[in-house]
Amino acid sequence: MAYQPYPDSALLRTFICHASNDKRDARLVYELLRLSGAHPWLDEKQLKTGVEWDPFIIRAVQQSDAVVILLSRASVDKEGYVQKEIRVALEQAQSMPEGVGFVFPLKLEECQPPEKVMKYQVANRFEQVLEALQDRARLKQRMVPRTRSTSAFLKLRRRLRQIAEERLPLGKVTAEAHVPAPGGRAPRSTSERREERSRLVYRPAVRTTPSQSKVESFKNLAALMKTLPADEAIRAKIGLTTRRTPEEDRNVSVRALLYAINRHSVNDYSLIIGKRSRGGSPIFMACRVSGLPTDPGPDRILLGHMREMFKSISERQSPVSQRYMMLKPPIPVTITGSLFFNGNHKPGEVGPAAAKGLKTTTSWEIQPVLSMYVDE
Repeated sequence: MAYQPYPDSALLRTFICHASNDKRDARLVYELLRLSGAHPWLDEKQLKTGVEWDPFIIRAVQQSDAVVILLSRASVDKEGYVQKEIRVALEQAQSMPEGVGFVFPLKLEECQPPEKVMKYQVANRFEQVLEALQDRARLKQRMVPRTRSTSAFLKLRRRLRQIAEERLPLGKVTAEAHVPAPGGRAPRSTSERREERSRLVYRPAVRTTPSQSKVESFKNLAALMKTLPADEAIRAKIGLTTRRTPEEDRNVSVRALLYAINRHSVNDYSLIIGKRSRGGSPIFMACRVSGLPTDPGPDRILLGHMREMFKSISERQSPVSQRYMMLKPPIPVTITGSLFFNGNHKPGEVGPAAAKGLKTTTSWEIQPVLSMYVDE
């Protein structure tokens, strides 16, 4: 059977042409296109180990609706397979009717595009490419890529990269960090907390399996908190259960400010969302882009997509467990996910130690996170 690079796809078939030195940026463009609703083709994602490149690459280009050429000094000045990919894409473009876009060059850095590419309008921002791809999708009667999620992704990524480049201080969280719990209760010792946690279960099935309920929307975190049982009441009820309780069997979408992100060594991500209030008490909640379920299926695909998204966002950050990246100012977001009561932590125990007042005020969490958008 002949190789089918885009089997039965109603999405815009988009080939990503790039130099090997630009692999990181190619992966990001791949994720952005997936996030927008296109069907991107990237060699490392689609080609199996040991296959011969030429026939697969040529067939993928020929069956594509569009080709995005990533331009950099590496792809312009150096020899490599990327030059052949560019030639194949340009030859395919010659078969298109006049005025129909097929090749969409995107500059990754300041460079002089080759003369053979200069005849095409070169984009300096991904948003420009996406707009052109939308027109192409309409012409091909494919599903039109969306802009909201990708623009939000880019906005968040730019902000995080700016923070990384400015080297803002990162707060450390360790097992020995004692923070007084709300209400003036004395902090428990490390040994007491360790002993209590040893009696609890991690509940991995709940952490990695979304609820199947409809999504409830809340305008802010305070509105969501009003619908949740008190921490101590649900803590006593959950005990050692390994399943999702009726109180946890909810999907929620809430608007809040994203204050901090903690990247773990296994590419899980902890988020601190909330809102400081001048007139009332601050509210902070933890969210978790969690691990993947063991069974293949839509849940694994969905959660895997979120992990890849955050992995791309924080690609410049060292995967050091228990370190938070502070967002200054915090970013307004809408987060959607399933409710989870984390009996392993009490209020005041989760959050960046270096940031006063940023500890969680509840043991309720949103886990797993299913989507996140930056609010414009």
